[in-house]
Amino acid sequence: MPGPERKDATVDEDDKPLKIREAADRLGLDYATVRGAIEAGELKAIPFESSFRIRPADLAEYRDRGRPRPPRAKRPPIASEPAPETPEQEAARLFAEQARRWSRGSGGGKAGGR
Repeated sequence: MPGPERKDATVDEDDKPLKIREAADRLGLDYATVRGAIEAGELKAIPFESSFRIRPADLAEYRDRGRPRPPRAKRPPIASEPAPETPEQEAARLFAEQARRWSRGSGGGKAGGR
């Protein structure tokens, strides 16, 4: 007489916990992103030896919930005209122009020139 089937004795392939790399491949992400989501508590995972395993249901929940994206950095608008000089910038520019004239004008300070 055959005994009752025990479905819990074997794990269905669709329910098998995934390695981090496998989960990352399914989501189209890199390993570090998935590992970071686990460490941040955004993705449920089961501790396994020195790593983690992710249940497919938890991975689907994470995927459906959507991953938080970092805010985009706002770039300053591109100016069509250069910004006006500050007084410090103007003083530095004038000093640099004067220094160029000094270095060209005296002949390098050589004595006895012809």
